[in-house]
Amino acid sequence: MKKVLVTLVGLVTLVSLAACSNNSKADSESSKSSVAVSKKVTTATSYSAKEPAKSKMGNDKNFALMIEAAQSQVPSLQAQAGDTYQHISIEEGKDDTIVYNFILKDKPAVAIDGDALKPTMAKGLKPMIDQFKSRYPDIKAQINYLNPDKTVAAAITITAADTDQVTD
Repeated sequence: MKKVLVTLVGLVTLVSLAACSNNSKADSESSKSSVAVSKKVTTATSYSAKEPAKSKMGNDKNFALMIEAAQSQVPSLQAQAGDTYQHISIEEGKDDTIVYNFILKDKPAVAIDGDALKPTMAKGLKPMIDQFKSRYPDIKAQINYLNPDKTVAAAITITAADTDQVTD
């Protein structure tokens, strides 16, 4: 019963995260058009374009802005999850990784089976990863379920290769 509850909460969370990622699509498209204009200006003035600015995690600044936009959705995620989690955070990880941390309110009575959850999470994250993988080919989502004492209950990594295997 607890596995079903944890799976259900995980699915609701992932669906809401995927739904919230649509706001970043306009930013991504805007960035692409800005790059196209920048390339034309660079060609016309015959000087080379500078490397994009990097965040403190080594990702480009647009990736860091995408994470910042996702963080604004945390309060609604916490409201949807009810009292299952004492804290939810979305952070920027290294190498184009989005890190989702879910600190459980209570330690689960049974172990969370990350391998069993991975296909469901890949399906839930597919829209978000598909949206950004053209710009960030190595994009991944790291989902960490943490016990109240912050020890790891489960850690699941979803890559573009995982979402490519999802069939509708």
